[in-house]
Amino acid sequence: EEYIPNTCAALALGGFVGLAPDIYHALPVDGSREQVNAFLAAHTDRNYLADIRAGADYLRGHASVAAGPMGILGFCSGGRRALLYAAAFDGIGAVVAYHTASMTTTSEVAAVRAPTQLHHGTGDKVSPHEVSLAIAKHLRDLGRTVEAHLYEGADHG
Repeated sequence: EEYIPNTCAALALGGFVGLAPDIYHALPVDGSREQVNAFLAAHTDRNYLADIRAGADYLRGHASVAAGPMGILGFCSGGRRALLYAAAFDGIGAVVAYHTASMTTTSEVAAVRAPTQLHHGTGDKVSPHEVSLAIAKHLRDLGRTVEAHLYEGADHG
C-alpha cells in the first residue's frame, strides 16, 4: 500500500526513523485466491506480532536509532496490531491507531500503558467508529492517557 512507505517518509522528514514490516512476506505472490485465503486464515495475530517484533528489534540495534521507547502506528488491522503489540511488549512510548479493525476488543488492549491516540471516521463502513470509542473509554477507565479523534462522515481509510 502506497500510504505505508509514504507515512515512513513523512516520519523521516520529521526526524524519526520509520519501519514498515512486511507482515505479508510469506503470502504466495502468484497464489490462487484459495491459496491466499488459506494463508490469511492460518496467519494469526501471534505471527504478525512476531514480524513486528523482529522489525522493532532490528531498529533497536541500528546505529542510527536512539535508545529509548518507540512509537507504533497502524491503519485498520495494523491499528489493531499496534494496540496488541503495545499490550504485549515493553518499550512502546506511544500508540497511534487509525480506523482500528472491528474485531479488536477492549480486553485485548487493556494492558496498553503507553499514551494512545485513536483516529476514526464516523462514516466508516468497514469498522464502526464505536470500536475506537469503546477502546478509548476502556483505557481511560483504567487510568491511561488516550485521545480519540473522530472525523465526521469520513469513511474507512
